[in-house]
Amino acid sequence: MPEPAPESFADLAAWLRAGLARPATSTWLECDGIKLHTREWGTPGRPGVVLVHGGAANTHWWDHIAPWLAGERHVVAVDLSGHGDSEWRPDGYTLSRWADEVLAVADRLADAPARPVLIGHSMGGLVSLRAGLRGDPRLGGVVVLDVAARRRTPSELQRRHARATSTGRLFATREEAAAAFQTLPADRHASQIPSIVRHIAAASVRYVDGGWTWKTDRRIFLRDELHLDDLRPAPVPVWLVAAENGLLSEARAGAMARRLGAAATVLSIPLAGHHLMLDQPVALVASLRAALASLRRETHHDDQR
Repeated sequence: MPEPAPESFADLAAWLRAGLARPATSTWLECDGIKLHTREWGTPGRPGVVLVHGGAANTHWWDHIAPWLAGERHVVAVDLSGHGDSEWRPDGYTLSRWADEVLAVADRLADAPARPVLIGHSMGGLVSLRAGLRGDPRLGGVVVLDVAARRRTPSELQRRHARATSTGRLFATREEAAAAFQTLPADRHASQIPSIVRHIAAASVRYVDGGWTWKTDRRIFLRDELHLDDLRPAPVPVWLVAAENGLLSEARAGAMARRLGAAATVLSIPLAGHHLMLDQPVALVASLRAALASLRRETHHDDQR
């Protein structure tokens, strides 16, 4: 049975509490010798959705979003290697290896009546695009949330290298670590919801010898990039979802759509910052529902040919 629509709640706070109250089931799988952690909502056997977090994030970024997609679907969020509770890769990370992981998760949903859809935010959007461009018959489509395929400036690459090679901060308590949580890049023109930020922060720390730190291998920042020149006509439908105050400008979205061809659809969420699930979650859910409904119609039509 479909979940209640957001409009059936008195206010945003009640809607958020209702989403967070729906527990996920933790599961594990192995890909290329690495143990990956996933969390699931909904009913196995229904059309599948794979949620892919951004860089230095984890499955808990989807806790208040996934339940509202799971009424008629089987939704699985994955901790990419080097993130969350998944294992770290001793020899580093690439978008292609993360794409292998995402496709391994999608493969577990292959018994559903419709091919699974990838939804990726930020770096996870690049990973999902990389997977989608392979033309894998397991996929029904890709939804990319506010990330642009582009070349980084020398200063950006320098900052990323500095983050990757630093030792990182240690905190005396879990609470101190969570209190220091902040998103990068900063959403200067968006208002993040404090209760959701606190929820994600508390789920993003781990204990190590000497104190508390983040659940992220800092070497993830040495990953490769996906450039505009790497894009080509997509073999599966692709939705490019921009945040009005985020990274995917109208010009960048248009350039990506032209490279991806007729399979691309562009949508913008008003008032959202880059971390759009933190400031415009209701609009994000509505947009994702629309994208998933459209993709299901498209893939069903293709399958009937």
